[in-house]
Amino acid sequence: MPFVFMFAADKAGYFFPHDEFYDDGLREAIKFVSENAPQGATIAHETPGVVRHYISDFGRTDLNSQVISSSHFDVTSATGPVFVIFQTGRTYFENRDELAVVRAKFS
Repeated sequence: MPFVFMFAADKAGYFFPHDEFYDDGLREAIKFVSENAPQGATIAHETPGVVRHYISDFGRTDLNSQVISSSHFDVTSATGPVFVIFQTGRTYFENRDELAVVRAKFS
């Protein structure tokens, strides 16, 4: 029987947190929006902390950052240009209906 060594098996979430797996490419997507969105455009997403960090880094604090699953935001009735960031790893029970509507209306 082969020997299997499990390095820090009880620390997997510490070394590889959720964001490390599911936010791959998010910085690049926010950079694209930052470089192409007009003044005051909306960026809709599911990662408020990450988006807040990168729009500040990219000098675009004028962007209207909105969380898709928020009960206070309806992406289909937002005014002006809306840039929606879809992430497979960020599809939840709470946002799947909103994401389905956006895909159906804007794909």
